[in-house]
Amino acid sequence: MDDSTENPPFPPAIAEAVIQVMASLGTLVKANQNNFDHYKYASIDDFLGHVRGHMADAGLFIIPNEAREPELQEVAKKDGKPMVVWNARFAFLLVHKSGVSYGPIYKTVIVQANGAQAAGSAQSYA
Repeated sequence: MDDSTENPPFPPAIAEAVIQVMASLGTLVKANQNNFDHYKYASIDDFLGHVRGHMADAGLFIIPNEAREPELQEVAKKDGKPMVVWNARFAFLLVHKSGVSYGPIYKTVIVQANGAQAAGSAQSYA
């Protein structure tokens, strides 16, 4: 199969904007604590707040989409008991202010189906 159909060329304007964002970001502080597993983390809200202005300055934005309908699936936990998970596939498009774009970039996420927050957590992880 022709590689160009699977990996389209990366537009120079987007590559330059991504490098600009990476150079300007600095380090994101992990200000939240997971008390169950005892580790610090940065929330998705912290991440978005940290990145948003840098992306705007570089003329870059992301369009998130679902790549397919999410599916509920039953799986076995480590102890053998059944658990229902929410399996979602997302497609992200990087767009530069010049109008050029790159993507879609796909990400599949599987989270425990424990209510309405499953959709939100899957989107956050993606």
